Amino acid sequence: MSYNILANGYATSSDAGDRLYPYCPSDYLEFDYRKPLLLREIIGYHADIISLQECDTRFFDRELSLVLNDRGYSGKMKIKSESVGEGSAIFYRKDRFRYEIRSDFR
Repeated sequence: MSYNILANGYATSSDAGDRLYPYCPSDYLEFDYRKPLLLREIIGYHADIISLQECDTRFFDRELSLVLNDRGYSGKMKIKSESVGEGSAIFYRKDRFRYEIRSDFR
């Protein structure tokens, strides 16, 4: 499964409510509202591989990795830059795949 989960920094920016998501009630953009919905949705797919865009680093480290690890997943994240604090995350079922670094991979 692939999902853009809208990093918290983008959802709560000054432009978010006015220009980017004027149709969305501001309460729904709050991460405390979206977080349990995201976790339920992601877990509900029972996917072998989960690819997430705009994943906040704090969410990855503090909750997402822990919750998915308890359900048999392992994950990695690549941030865009230190100043942004979000990036792409990938999780895979540990019983079906393994992470391997290959020196001959280009």
